[in-house]
Amino acid sequence: MSGLAVVTRMAMAKRPDLQAIRPAGRVNSLVFDALCALDAPRVETVAHWAGVTVGQAGAAIDRLRARGLAEAAGFVPAPGGGRRQTYRPGGGRA
Repeated sequence: MSGLAVVTRMAMAKRPDLQAIRPAGRVNSLVFDALCALDAPRVETVAHWAGVTVGQAGAAIDRLRARGLAEAAGFVPAPGGGRRQTYRPGGGRA
């Protein structure tokens, strides 16, 4: 069995095109994978699948948003239509 986390395998299967922009760092990469693999998850769900605390997941989402990677994973601002974000700007939690 591969040493990859389950959420990483899920993300690679669902969005192989995004693996080229996958961020470095354990927490950032696992949270990015969860955002790619799960459909409109709450921060608590991201934290569970990434194996990190809710605070770590919220902070990682904020970092990913600052770099434009959260949106690349499929999240857009709520008023713009499409998929709704499940986190608040600056707050990190829904």
